[in-house]
Amino acid sequence: MNTLPKIHATTAQFPGLSWRLACKKVHEGFLEPFWGKISTDHVQICPQTSATVDTAAAEFLMEKYPQTKWRLHANARVLPQHFIYDASTVSQDTLFYFKELFARQKTFGSRIMSIHAGYRKNCSEKDFWKNVDILRNLAALYDTEVAIEGLYPSEKAPQWIDTWSGYEDILKKEIPFALDLSHLKIVAKKEGWKKDLAEEMVSSPFCREIHVSENDGLRDRHEKIKNPPKWLDCLVRAHPSSVVFSEGRII
Repeated sequence: MNTLPKIHATTAQFPGLSWRLACKKVHEGFLEPFWGKISTDHVQICPQTSATVDTAAAEFLMEKYPQTKWRLHANARVLPQHFIYDASTVSQDTLFYFKELFARQKTFGSRIMSIHAGYRKNCSEKDFWKNVDILRNLAALYDTEVAIEGLYPSEKAPQWIDTWSGYEDILKKEIPFALDLSHLKIVAKKEGWKKDLAEEMVSSPFCREIHVSENDGLRDRHEKIKNPPKWLDCLVRAHPSSVVFSEGRII
């Protein structure tokens, strides 16, 4: 019988706090209504965390919490100025940020980090996939790997990988991806639920991490899960090498 995988903490659960305080809160231990105790075997540092995660910060966290394996996510604050770059905004003018991001991930010693697909207004579909290749090749120079995170429908700001067709595309390309199951809830609100595709994605060896939280099917609200979500049966099929992170806000 399949069992649920361990659910791990993120600093997104303590938005607005500095990385130092958010990581302290995470390691003090906390419960979520549905999941219970959240694990710190892996912790993901997210852009909702304030203060710069520079090399000294990474070294401090590794020394302070040696039992934890660390990952960066999306637009993590690795420079004093906060940049919002993703797979749709790769250019000679933005590579400096991605280099700093991958350098910090290398300091943490983790070989995987996730980056958002980004917005359709920023590039063509052809250029989007070219950007993904550029990011993957650049990350490899820092002994790390990029997992592209699909998004969800938005009328005001259409995004890449925001339909079931888009998710199927990245699955077929057999490149590393991060799967946010709460994003799929928003896709399903518009297009209907595709359980077979969702199960195929969570069980794929290319699924490097899975994100979980609750929303109303309209916006990515990062709420705590209180009742069994529709995709729960899919989660039990998660690939053994994939790490599951909660983004449900505690504060």
